[in-house]
Amino acid sequence: MQGGLSVDVVKRVIAYGRGQIRLCYEQAWKKKPSLAGQLVVQFLIGADGHVTTAQVTQKIDPDLDDCVASHIRRWEFPTPSGGSVSVSAPFTLSPPP
Repeated sequence: MQGGLSVDVVKRVIAYGRGQIRLCYEQAWKKKPSLAGQLVVQFLIGADGHVTTAQVTQKIDPDLDDCVASHIRRWEFPTPSGGSVSVSAPFTLSPPP
């Protein structure tokens, strides 16, 4: 069954978690300064609001991909109405200024 959460709510939680994604990127970037690009993560928000699965579908670097997916699996959303919600989230990553 597919549930529902407003796009604004999903975006708000993703925005809150961007710092974690950025930290993963900066750690990987220190090892590989040429690292940049768009990473896309597909994740499932369970009926209780917890992320049950997170998989990087557009990859940049194995260590970065694992770090990002690991953090997203810890995110919590409000309880969706009617069941789980599937989300595909892009993250554009570039070196710090």
